[in-house]
Amino acid sequence: MTDREHHEIQVWSPEGDLLTQFGSSAGLFRPTGIAYDQVGDQIVVSDKDNHRIVIFSCCSGQLLKTFGSRGHRDGQFLYPWGVAVSPDGTRLAVADSRNHRVQLFSMKDGAFLAKYTCPDPKKFKLQFDYPRGLSFDLTGMYV
Repeated sequence: MTDREHHEIQVWSPEGDLLTQFGSSAGLFRPTGIAYDQVGDQIVVSDKDNHRIVIFSCCSGQLLKTFGSRGHRDGQFLYPWGVAVSPDGTRLAVADSRNHRVQLFSMKDGAFLAKYTCPDPKKFKLQFDYPRGLSFDLTGMYV
């Protein structure tokens, strides 16, 4: 789980025992979203107040890579919140909350692939106001 107050990731056993903590040495600042990449055995974290994505090794908690910066352009974030990894481990969706969009990246190298906003707010009577939760299934992405 993400611990926004202590700026770290905590790993718990099914019985409720704290197994390990990591991330503070990577400079996490109020992490929010967390997702597991079962293909790459990685933990993906939205480092909200640093406006970036951080990827750790699942077993060791070792920092593997980071990408993103504060801004409004493709590949930049303004308080990213939720993250989700596609079932095949190839794509990463990020709820870019204050940019009112979802961005899609390659898990391999963090390359920007696409962005999504509400296609027709008048028709759907909604907007991506502040997207936060994301999930994939075998057919698509849910926001």
